[in-house]
Amino acid sequence: MFAVTTKECIHCGQTGTVMVDPEKYKEFIETPRHLRRLVQDIFPDHSKEQREQLMTGVHPECFDDMFRGEGE
Repeated sequence: MFAVTTKECIHCGQTGTVMVDPEKYKEFIETPRHLRRLVQDIFPDHSKEQREQLMTGVHPECFDDMFRGEGE
């Protein structure tokens, strides 16, 4: 496992880190999006929040803050 620095979060403007398996991460970043497996299939042991952060850079707490009150 190694730490990946994620994209800048659109909510807070900071980067973050997620621990990933190097081979799985290589598949995630090197396989064209239309050809690769779904993120939940590549990283089944990661939480949906961690997968979201890998894809978009949005931290779990920022995601909660951005959508607080919706659907209630």
